[in-house]
Amino acid sequence: MLARTLWRLFVRNEQSICLPILVLLLAGCGKPPPPPPPPPVTLPVAAKAEPKPVPKAAVDTPSAECAARDRELAESFAPYVDAFSNRGLELSPDGKSLLFLSDRGGGSYQLYVSAVDKPGAEPVAIAPAKDGVADARFSPDGLYLLFTRDRGKDENTQIFRATVDGKEVIALTKESDRFHFLPRVAPDWRTLVYFRGKHKSGEISLVTQPIEGGAAKSVLEVNGFHFLSDLSPDGKEALCTALLSMSRSQLFAVELKSGKRRPLAPKQAASHAHSGVYSADGKSVFLVSDEESERAALRRIDAQSGAVQATFSDPTAEVADVVVPRKGGVLAVLLDHGSHSGIKLLDTETLKERSRSSSRSAGPRSASSPSTGAGSSSRSPPRARPATSSCSARRRATSSRSGARSGPGCASSSRSRRPSRRSRASTTPRSR
Repeated sequence: MLARTLWRLFVRNEQSICLPILVLLLAGCGKPPPPPPPPPVTLPVAAKAEPKPVPKAAVDTPSAECAARDRELAESFAPYVDAFSNRGLELSPDGKSLLFLSDRGGGSYQLYVSAVDKPGAEPVAIAPAKDGVADARFSPDGLYLLFTRDRGKDENTQIFRATVDGKEVIALTKESDRFHFLPRVAPDWRTLVYFRGKHKSGEISLVTQPIEGGAAKSVLEVNGFHFLSDLSPDGKEALCTALLSMSRSQLFAVELKSGKRRPLAPKQAASHAHSGVYSADGKSVFLVSDEESERAALRRIDAQSGAVQATFSDPTAEVADVVVPRKGGVLAVLLDHGSHSGIKLLDTETLKERSRSSSRSAGPRSASSPSTGAGSSSRSPPRARPATSSCSARRRATSSRSGARSGPGCASSSRSRRPSRRSRASTTPRSR
């Protein structure tokens, strides 16, 4: 109605009336202006509270009876709190010094030498450092200590030579991008034989190097995990073990002059060669292997063809290690019964048992191979002879100057399984 009236007025030329009305209508249809912003809110600032003084605790002074009880408890728990472990034990060729690795100083393992005739004396630390010692052994003449050590836990171990008193230490290798295994000394007492390699590329090589120092000479280039087991009595060949897969390893001989390799054993694919040691005359090899048997057994094989000449196995145990003397017709085998370890003495020709000695202990089992003694719970019949420590018997067997050559011995077995804290505390108190 309003629109019609305005239209009529507009047609009649009543613009003076219509225009103000239109302006008012349009202004009334627009949006209202936004409200003004609220004023800012100012929060009151709380005053800083003064810190209350902390009351001092009253000094608890124990009575004489309680103090005596605390001292008694501290003395009884000291062997557990201050416990440490020793490993890598080895007697010098003359039987007068004992070499071992220990973490008694706290932190990493260090090299120590102690006098056999002074069991209560403190051992002498050889070349102590922040970095730990991985492995060590005496030279055959007993004049030097050979050991390996890395830097900053980079696992690139280097070879060092030290005098027995520790006054002279020489680095024989200085290749920081390579690892070097503990060397063996050739029968000429002047040549080192060992494996070295690189972690990233997987390349590894068998080399020889003068014990007095100098450049290393490569003998054989290989790939994968390889280990040096023994050197022949004439120093012309080396026994090596190659880990081909998780279910197979192989023992082979290498001519150090030409680098030619000769596979020996085992012949079957899914079998392991745990360790190999030359006989005194170098014509045979004593091999610990699980070929054709459920448990690892000892075999005497021909050093050239690998043909089996004799076999020894125990129905209740695995053969964990073998020690072969340089002279004499008797060798020693370390047996892993699962719950305890034992030693048997065998004839070197027939591998027939000569005598036996058993060892039982609450501590860990001694074994040279990580694949032996897994969960066996069988027990052997009681022995007539008194119980003897297997490691002690093996050390006595190797203490003479004539010496004994073995595969990875009691030293490596103790490294493979670290004793429990309780057993170490009870057997290795802080005061030596």
